[in-house]
Amino acid sequence: MVAAIGALRGMEELQLMSHVDLLVSVSGGSWTAGPYMFAHMSDKELLGSRTKPSELSLPELTKRPGAIGESATHDITDLLKQAFFNHDDPHGIWVNTFNKILLEPLGLGNTSKYMASDEQSLQRILQNNPHLRREDFILPPIDRPRAFVMLGVLLAPLGHESEDDTVVSLQMSPDFSGSPFYPGGHGNIKYDEESTNWFTRADIPALKMVIGGGMVETFAFGGDTPYDQSGQSGGHGVKMPSPSEPLSLAKAIGVSSAAFTAMISQALNNFGGQTMQALIPVTTMWPITSRTQPGPKAAAKFKIGDGGHMDNSGLLPILQRKVPKVVMFVNTDIPISLKSDFCGSRRMTSPELNSAATWYFVDKFGLAAHMKGQFQMHNQVFHFADLQPMLCDLQTHRRAGRPAAALRKLEVLKNSWWGIEGGWTVELLVIYMDKTRLFERRLPEDTRKEIKAGKDGMFANFPHFPLMQQNPGSLTSFTSAQVNLLSAQVEFSVRKHAGLLREVLQGIPRNPEEPEESDGFEDLNPNERREDSSNTAMAGWEGAR
Repeated sequence: MVAAIGALRGMEELQLMSHVDLLVSVSGGSWTAGPYMFAHMSDKELLGSRTKPSELSLPELTKRPGAIGESATHDITDLLKQAFFNHDDPHGIWVNTFNKILLEPLGLGNTSKYMASDEQSLQRILQNNPHLRREDFILPPIDRPRAFVMLGVLLAPLGHESEDDTVVSLQMSPDFSGSPFYPGGHGNIKYDEESTNWFTRADIPALKMVIGGGMVETFAFGGDTPYDQSGQSGGHGVKMPSPSEPLSLAKAIGVSSAAFTAMISQALNNFGGQTMQALIPVTTMWPITSRTQPGPKAAAKFKIGDGGHMDNSGLLPILQRKVPKVVMFVNTDIPISLKSDFCGSRRMTSPELNSAATWYFVDKFGLAAHMKGQFQMHNQVFHFADLQPMLCDLQTHRRAGRPAAALRKLEVLKNSWWGIEGGWTVELLVIYMDKTRLFERRLPEDTRKEIKAGKDGMFANFPHFPLMQQNPGSLTSFTSAQVNLLSAQVEFSVRKHAGLLREVLQGIPRNPEEPEESDGFEDLNPNERREDSSNTAMAGWEGAR
């Protein structure tokens, strides 16, 4: 969330957001992207003032962040306790908690309001649905990207297990929402009944059903199947029951960021965690029918959750849409490995590269592992051979003290689980959040001193603040100084790589001969200790080599 504030602030400063057609957010990134897309406030009010590293003294950093960053300083613990004690609807506790902290202060907290993409679409909706009123909707400002996707997942129908071969993407947008493809090309999914503990299965039988195949206008999402079964295959003016509640901005953001859902849906079953499952958000879903999957098909109640359980990068929905130029901000707490030289002449093996960077980067190149709460086994879209050159670029910038970045043209592989066509080329710019000595060197002495103090300073773990318990006595919140410093570093990264960004988004070639600033060259660390996975698998896909 905080890193995304800096990314958007830097992009606005360079006047690049007007060249962005599609913005995709996932998990904590949706906490920033959602308000950015819908709040009718200035960029300065939302994202905070533009920064210069040399001016970020401790008194300056402790000032109140912009409106979105301010919400990151509020802990959710008391609100969660209050919701439990008040016996609130458990399915809505997560959504309502972040609605209070994030959206209500921005005037976006009405969970009864629908989303629409623009004025023209809204007028058509109102004309065809006279029971709805204009004040029932929120619209993005006209200067925002024309398409916006908040990424979630369909975990499983209620009472059933979530597994690598059953979890499917859920995409939530102001215009259309749903699962826009048949996973595996056919959409037939078998869900096993969930465990109630180590030894017992639920009484609900296993279930086979068709998933995906298309999307529904968002104001109608969550309702039952159309009245006329022929309408289930799509069309204009399809009549269907109204949803019991809108897919509001609050619900979309809450679902996209509900990071606890997969672990509860999977691991806690073994400990009798069915009561905890009541916390998982739910929605009604039904497939879009077709010649290959004729209707009618029944609707079902689904557990839904954080898109980061499946694709924490947001890249795969972009490739579904065959977008030819992509900027991907990898805002992670896992640094680029310095254990090995990725720029050497030796071609490295998959076990050597598995922990080279965060899992949701390397999985796109065929490196994936079975992990509880993660479903990454269907994410390969690039050749494994293309990973090491990307890592070389990232590591070279990192070792030189610059913000890590890599720009490459990559062949896209067919991925039938995600409905991605292969055989075309994407120009992909990756900006990877990591330690940046050039940024730290520019900071005032008092700030540098606090960073060097490590765990005894104000910025312990910088820049890789953990999601939880960064600060004693707090579950999720950061201090104002932490919000401001981290967002400033990512903003600095955007400015430092303005040439790469303009090349991708504006088509303005950069000068490859222009010298790049360096802060020396950091040594490799062969004794670096990193988490590794003993069950890494090279996934094999259509067209992969």
